Amino acid sequence: MDIHVPGKAGITLIRAITGLLLLLGPLLAQAAGVIDTVDIDDSDNPATIRIDFTIPLQYINHAPENEGDELNIQFKSIGSSAFSLQSEASDQQTVVAARTRRVPLIDARYDTVGAERGVLTLRFSRHVSYTVYPGADRRHILVKVITPENVLDQRKSIVPAPATAPVPTGKKPTINLTHHYVVNLESSVRETAIPAFSNLPGRERYIVYTARFPIDGRVWNRLRIGFFETRAEAQQVLNQLKKQYPGAWVAYASAKEINAAYKGKQKPQRPAPKPVPAIIPTLPKTPDEKIAALMEEARQAIAGDNVSHAIQLYTKVLRYPDNPYRQDALEFLGVARERKGQSAHAIKEYERYLALYPEGEGAERVRQRLAGLTTATRKPTP
Repeated sequence: MDIHVPGKAGITLIRAITGLLLLLGPLLAQAAGVIDTVDIDDSDNPATIRIDFTIPLQYINHAPENEGDELNIQFKSIGSSAFSLQSEASDQQTVVAARTRRVPLIDARYDTVGAERGVLTLRFSRHVSYTVYPGADRRHILVKVITPENVLDQRKSIVPAPATAPVPTGKKPTINLTHHYVVNLESSVRETAIPAFSNLPGRERYIVYTARFPIDGRVWNRLRIGFFETRAEAQQVLNQLKKQYPGAWVAYASAKEINAAYKGKQKPQRPAPKPVPAIIPTLPKTPDEKIAALMEEARQAIAGDNVSHAIQLYTKVLRYPDNPYRQDALEFLGVARERKGQSAHAIKEYERYLALYPEGEGAERVRQRLAGLTTATRKPTP
């Protein structure tokens, strides 16, 4: 059967097909198989094998579960392009990566099984322990590897410290650098107290600790409990603590964080700061001009050495809601109480000021006054 496309439409169609073939040609030529690259990073322990794919693959399962000299990972193809079909065309592809001291990998082989399935096989020259982490983008997979020799070497340098929180008597947590999952209970820019979790089943197997994470110029303290071999195990503990920590989530901890938790390198926890009394308005909204007149009257009262009247006026200004004089009134209230000899009240007002207005010139003045008052009220050292 002959197909004839007349005129300019035929020329346009021919050009489009030619351009498509030119575009796909290099891709089809380069598609030598499913495995794109095999990279090994042994700068940390466990070391990491990263395998990138030329096509998207859906992880199904792997065996053996966590140790051996050969690891088989099953995948299902989720791509249907010409590039994907060409990549899977070869029955077998083998990639040899450079061996390292911590990762005795011989090679990585991908075997096609049927039209949409395949098996990735990693062969090692000796027995290793590992944990498999499928990539979220479905174009790579991570295998955390640790050899028995490295476990022994690292355990010599790591001495398990007592958990930051009290641990009930019984089996104590043991170091396992292949268990990376943790439950992040809460995050705060302030230092977080460590709870005991004495009612948590199996509490003796876990460590509760805090980890510090600099993010956008601020340091966040994250309260965490770990460590778990699988995400499912971490999720079970999260479900038991969900009522107490509704915002908890499962996270992945690096080997560095795990070592720090076992060594107890977290900073000692300071007692939680005392709550600062809030300013609660009790008077109705009033024009700013009236409040400005009260501020001027209070200034004249201090100048005339009528400090008690000034204290009454500044306190009244603080009781009005949403007025632009509250910050100055709070600072001057502390000054007035300091002049009247009410050091404890002045300290409380200064602390409340810094809690509400921690930045600016006023904060610097208040910090100096607070430091002077705190030093003056201390008992002299014998």
